[in-house]
Amino acid sequence: MNMENQYKILHEYKNEEQYLVMNEVTGEVFLKKTLHTYDIDVFRWLSLNHDVHIPNIVEYCESDNELIVTEQFISGMTLDEYIAQKAPTEKDRIRILCELCDGLTFLHGAPKPIIHRDLKGSNILITDDGTVKIIDYDAAKTYKTGELTDTVLIGTEGSAAPEQYGFGQSDPRTDIFALGILIKKIIPDNSKLNKIAVKATNLDPANRYQSTEELKKAIQSAKNRHMMIPIALSSAGAILIMVAILMNIPGSTSDTVSVIPDEPVEQYVITSTEASTNTDPEETTESKESTEATPSEETSSLQALTPAVQNTTSSQSNTGAQSDDTPAPATEEAGESTTSQTATETSSMTYQTAYEHVYYYALESHNTPGYYLSYEGIITSCLDTSVGLPESELRTALDSIVSEYGIDFNQRAYDNAYHMIRTSGIVTDMTINVGYGEAKLRDRLSTAQFTQAEIDYACSQFDWDQEAVYYANYLTIRPHSGGPYSWDQAVSLSMEEGWFTQEQAEAAATELGFSNDLPEWIY
Repeated sequence: MNMENQYKILHEYKNEEQYLVMNEVTGEVFLKKTLHTYDIDVFRWLSLNHDVHIPNIVEYCESDNELIVTEQFISGMTLDEYIAQKAPTEKDRIRILCELCDGLTFLHGAPKPIIHRDLKGSNILITDDGTVKIIDYDAAKTYKTGELTDTVLIGTEGSAAPEQYGFGQSDPRTDIFALGILIKKIIPDNSKLNKIAVKATNLDPANRYQSTEELKKAIQSAKNRHMMIPIALSSAGAILIMVAILMNIPGSTSDTVSVIPDEPVEQYVITSTEASTNTDPEETTESKESTEATPSEETSSLQALTPAVQNTTSSQSNTGAQSDDTPAPATEEAGESTTSQTATETSSMTYQTAYEHVYYYALESHNTPGYYLSYEGIITSCLDTSVGLPESELRTALDSIVSEYGIDFNQRAYDNAYHMIRTSGIVTDMTINVGYGEAKLRDRLSTAQFTQAEIDYACSQFDWDQEAVYYANYLTIRPHSGGPYSWDQAVSLSMEEGWFTQEQAEAAATELGFSNDLPEWIY
């Protein structure tokens, strides 16, 4: 196969035997590289089997002890760059780790398991839409039954497992070791993940996680660790309720008990005390100062952990048959206090629901560059999908999340702009604009409900004269009908499709050498 005649070189990477090339027939752009150390079985299998987390191998050709590989070109940044520039949340970092597990599971699931053997930040790409890609298979090998050690010792110091230094043959657990190193590097302050990393990086492969599926489950359990406290409190409350019922504690007037698991125990104590039916200030003071708990006080402590909501039967019983020793005003006061407490609990539950809705749109479903929602976009999405949640509650919840997670909507507007302008596809070193001038970008961001200040910030990050040059350059390799383009056509397309100004379009076409003197046969 004469690959030179089929592909046009667009860019040569310095100090590396690899090029960005374009298929002159289809217009598609690929990465072409020459390898001197390789396992051809790896590329043979990958060329026939594809996964979202692995670059597609389009072609490979072996000649004179070297392998020429043509693979899918991926636009994005390395994991190291992504962490440094984007400062992703812990939730997003955990998502990346889980996607890495999925990619490795695909490799390890080959008939002859493929071991990457060089999993590190610079060999992991985060695409413009947030997808994780595992790249560079120069060091990869297939697992060969019966071999005691690797025939070629290769890997990166600091992330390579002991077996890569001659202490055994690499197998899927070798990549698990490297992933454990990554966990320590990108999420160093999570105690539960740290324990997972320690196990993953055990010197003895037998003591590590035995599969990436097992490791992923462990990582996901760390993601949900914040759910443990509310569940535990809820369980404790339920136990105390059952104890109170079984002991038939005197003085209990609640037939139905409601527990709100998302509030701390201390709040139940305060709320229950404030809602107590004891209205005598002196008696209340004496109760607080007492150091020895009486049986009735112990009962109050149990009830304090499980705030009561009177049902209809209990209310009717209390109002219709008062004790001679209890004046009516005290009972009415208690009813008002209970009603107030119930309203407070209902409000808390409404806020929690609002928080969950806002969290989904702010940090889950739209948490990748290019898909971020603006503040108003989040509120609009919640109002469109939620059932009767007050807008005020949604805004309060969003304000809390913005503060808690440090959301910067200026940065989100810019991230979306960068994604639109430098979208994945036909891109050379991330320097080709695929069709956005400033006016067009402002229109799109405004439609997405970003504020004027946020739009101004995003647009200020680009040199629009240079962007016009990038777009004009894009026209020379754009895989569509028409072209090469004349000077007039380049200017017209820049204005019509990219909304560049006429001055910007004309300057760009002139700088790149477009000419109206094209042969008639081209048209």
